[in-house]
Amino acid sequence: MRAIPWLFTTLVVLSQTLWVLVSGENRVMVTAMSVTSFFLASVSHAYLKRGLAWTAGFLAISLSFGWLIEVLGTRTQFPFGDYMDAEALGPAVLSVPILIPMAWTMVSYPI
Repeated sequence: MRAIPWLFTTLVVLSQTLWVLVSGENRVMVTAMSVTSFFLASVSHAYLKRGLAWTAGFLAISLSFGWLIEVLGTRTQFPFGDYMDAEALGPAVLSVPILIPMAWTMVSYPI
């Protein structure tokens, strides 16, 4: 079990390395692989080190915050300015691709 976060971390490093070597739709696919791997590395490490209750609370807060701030940003241009999330990133809820809140979670755990 202790090796699981390391396996996902290895996938992150590989996908980040691969990202600079590809373009177009392949880059979107590698981005999804990178975000998902980093997300799973963070979540599996949190679960192993802090337990289920802490990890569930962390996920509820970080995923909700990430999604809400992106909905606010794309609708009002606050706080990030005028932008929109790429439709190419896959399934979305209220125009926010699911990968975006996952990215907020993946970086907030190590921070």
